[in-house]
Amino acid sequence: MAKRFVAAAISLTIAGFAATALCQPPTTGESDHSNEGHSSQSVRINRLQWIGTHNSYHIAPDSVAMGIIKLVAPEEARSIDCTQRPLTEQLEQLGMRHFELDLFRDPDAALYRSPSCYQIALKQKADVLPFDPDQRLHQPGIKILHSPDFDFRTHVYTLSDALSELNRWMKSHPDEGPLFILLELKSESFSPATKPLPWTAAAIEELEASLLEVFSRDQILAPDDVRGDKPTLRDAVKATGWPTVADSGGKIAFLLDNEDSVRDAYLAKSDILDKRLLFASVSASHPAAAWMKRNDPIGSYDEIASLVQQGFLVRTRADSGTKEARENDTIRRDRAIASGAQLISTDFPEPDKRFSGYSVSPDLLDKSAAQSSATTPDSEKTVSKHFERIEDDQLHNLLRLSPRIFSGSEPVGDLAFTKLAELGVTTIVSVDGIKPDVERARRYGLRCVHIPIGYEGIDQQAGLSIARVMRDIQGPIYFYCHHGRHRGPAVAAVACIASGALDHASARDVLEAVGTSRSYAGLWRDVAGYKVPTPATELPDLVEIAKVDSVVEAMAKIGRTMDNLVLLRDANWGQSQASPDLVASQEALLMEESFHELGRVLNDEDAPYRQLLTETEALSRSLRKALVDHDSERARAAFLSLETSCKSCHRKYRD
Repeated sequence: MAKRFVAAAISLTIAGFAATALCQPPTTGESDHSNEGHSSQSVRINRLQWIGTHNSYHIAPDSVAMGIIKLVAPEEARSIDCTQRPLTEQLEQLGMRHFELDLFRDPDAALYRSPSCYQIALKQKADVLPFDPDQRLHQPGIKILHSPDFDFRTHVYTLSDALSELNRWMKSHPDEGPLFILLELKSESFSPATKPLPWTAAAIEELEASLLEVFSRDQILAPDDVRGDKPTLRDAVKATGWPTVADSGGKIAFLLDNEDSVRDAYLAKSDILDKRLLFASVSASHPAAAWMKRNDPIGSYDEIASLVQQGFLVRTRADSGTKEARENDTIRRDRAIASGAQLISTDFPEPDKRFSGYSVSPDLLDKSAAQSSATTPDSEKTVSKHFERIEDDQLHNLLRLSPRIFSGSEPVGDLAFTKLAELGVTTIVSVDGIKPDVERARRYGLRCVHIPIGYEGIDQQAGLSIARVMRDIQGPIYFYCHHGRHRGPAVAAVACIASGALDHASARDVLEAVGTSRSYAGLWRDVAGYKVPTPATELPDLVEIAKVDSVVEAMAKIGRTMDNLVLLRDANWGQSQASPDLVASQEALLMEESFHELGRVLNDEDAPYRQLLTETEALSRSLRKALVDHDSERARAAFLSLETSCKSCHRKYRD
């Protein structure tokens, strides 16, 4: 809980409330071990990803405790309003494979057996669940809870009980593993009524002895097992990686969550953790470096990816403080998965219907991509690992870029929409200039979003709208343009970046593979340079039918392109001193596509005008081909014809 809770809690006596009626990847290791097969169990565990729970024991405060917390720290009350299932249910029904336990010393069994808020509830005769009915907290030993007196409810009261429960499950599932257990050793309290004991070096050795009372040394994956014959843990993971899945089956690894003086005390005995049982979260340059916490997968995305690449194990958090669940915001979750972090923690392994459908389950992990990364040598890896091509007669250039994101051509007719429904698509996003077929989409239960862009690139507003789509819409989502080769894949690639499904390099690979023309330099530029908006960025509303450029505005863009072509013609189709970034063939292509798109949005009564546009589009195409062939004379002739056509059109329709 936050520091503000400390002062508030101290300033209010527990007795004062008693009389008041107060009513819940794709990891990529080193190249010298990149050929290990996932299915053969020879893949190293730093190549895989697991979902686990944060505060895995936690039960949300009862109504009395929550009422008190809301009075002194309402934001903290929101952040702890979540409940996990018992550990065995998490393992068997939710597929969780790592857990976090908060530990408090209690050698005399006197500190945590009578929480103040529970005593208040008893005095009020409040309708709350019983607490510690088997009096486990009356036994000496290490206790598990989040915060004394206030946030004290837990599925498992003692470390001994938690370890025994995990051991029973592991013995009945001998081929599973490894399991990872994060242990946070706590010695602070926000309650004035309880003063926890400090975790000294001797106390941590007692903790290790407690682990060995339940698990044999052979069951524990310890630092010595990872280090092997290397001088340090860091040397071992960078040279070889963590042990294989086969060598780690039926084992449990303990990770020290602390990064404070407790960790330093633990390392004091051996900076390579010789003969210790817990791994410590340290910097990548430390001799004990093998795993580390990087809980912010957005701000630390690049660092996490780098650490994973080096062979380190990284834990990150897909959500925090119930915020993502309340807002149904998947950006942090998706970035966590895409970062390659092996241990991804969540408060919501299944949806909490009070908030939204948000959850983080093992089904989200792209196991096929992880397997491809683990089994394919770097020299043989191709862009195909980033997407799946789907051959279809109705939707052309159809790609599945992630479990949530598809890209392809404009859906035309019932057969195309039937295919979208078969794919499970819930939302279609048009980036085309023409209006999407909203009525047909509704008949098939699909939502429409319209984010029109041009061939010149993805502007800032469109980029923010794409981020809004990925934040608000669970999907699957189908992004499309007219043919599905240029604008649609570019926007879908940006959506993958925004959601964390792809990094920038992989997104550019997708454009390369689908055949997005390099002549549309703005599309390539904006995919490469896309910046994911921060959580605080205000994102635009999504609309079914956007206001597209009027004919006047479209012609203004064509006029600017014509001005650029004049500069390039005067430079004999080479580099213009006035605008050195201009490329003649690209400008000619933009001109060609501008006429084509303008013709598509005209009404039927504009048929004569559309015919003129078609003719001018053909002249633009002739100019482009001449420029591609480096035939300057033919290009000059084509440009002269283009100018003449434009002037004739202006006299008839504009002047």
